[in-house]
Amino acid sequence: MLEHELHTWSGELNLQMRLRNLSDDLTQLNSALNTKVGQFVSFIDKFYYPKRLTPRITEFYRFELKEFIEELEDQQIYLRTWDTMEVIDLFDYFKKSINDIQDRINDKQGQIKTLVELMHQSAMTSTKTPNLAEEIKDSLV
Repeated sequence: MLEHELHTWSGELNLQMRLRNLSDDLTQLNSALNTKVGQFVSFIDKFYYPKRLTPRITEFYRFELKEFIEELEDQQIYLRTWDTMEVIDLFDYFKKSINDIQDRINDKQGQIKTLVELMHQSAMTSTKTPNLAEEIKDSLV
């Protein structure tokens, strides 16, 4: 019996460490995402002076380039040919970078969800700490 409890406790500790590592990874990825978005939005704000930073500007990575350019034009920002080429390159670069980071965030969130489910199952079959997994699961939702 004691050996089983020790093995269960060791397994829980391993799951908790994996969860902590995934959580740290997720924090770093969210920080990287915010930095990338901020860099592009700051560039647009400082060089083209939009009247206001609308969602089609601040969340540009969710839109197509045409919609983004239309938003600039709606704010009476008309790009010259050279500017358009530069903005297209930057838009594509930042959108791809942001989408790659978002894919990694989604992957980490999926891993966390799976891990929490494992911890929940482990806690439900263990007599030691049946509420641990519930507390962790509730804190992540």
